[in-house]
Amino acid sequence: MSIDFETIRTIHRLLKQQSDLRDGIARGPLRLKLIKANEQRFLNELESVKDNQKNTRMAADGKQLQLGEREAKIDQMKTRMNTCETNKEFQLIKERIAADLQANSVLQDEILEMLERLDVLKLDVENAKQNYEKSQADTARVGGEVEAETQRLHSELERVLAELSATEKNLPGDVLKEYVHNKRGMGENVFAETDGKTCGNCNQTLTIQMYADLTMKRAVYCKGCGSLLYRV
Repeated sequence: MSIDFETIRTIHRLLKQQSDLRDGIARGPLRLKLIKANEQRFLNELESVKDNQKNTRMAADGKQLQLGEREAKIDQMKTRMNTCETNKEFQLIKERIAADLQANSVLQDEILEMLERLDVLKLDVENAKQNYEKSQADTARVGGEVEAETQRLHSELERVLAELSATEKNLPGDVLKEYVHNKRGMGENVFAETDGKTCGNCNQTLTIQMYADLTMKRAVYCKGCGSLLYRV
């Protein structure tokens, strides 16, 4: 029984379209997953910067409290100096005050550094917040695009499947039976173009008999990959 190469060519084209459309549908969730992961990354960065800001502020507050306690202690020691009974006691308190003043100077520098760090962190939080908000907008935009594109692809896939089903019926009975069986495992590679010399799928060289059968429009299967061959 002769076969119509145009029918096979059409079915092969539709099988390729079907594969491309399903790949496109599968890419939608992957694209959305990636954009959501990016949003989560920016959220993590925002929370990290906020935690850093919070910890730095708590540390600065702690040092300011410590400074206040030391200053109050120095004031107490200054009051004691006025009631010292001996010169030695006076000198000891004086030296202690000097040491605490030096320690307070270092503490003040540390507090100042932390306050400057908080100014930087405030900007970091603002930038991280802007990045996160932008990523949220990107997620919403991509989500809308993916939904619209997926609907379009599903609609196109339905059209292709309907055309494919109608065209498959034009295959000869024995070819149709073999086609249905092979399509499950081979997909679009159930068919292969040929220039009459080699298989378009695996480049297997055709024999003289295979070429003759193709010329007579008989069903010819590649001995290398099993695809049903049709002339370009």
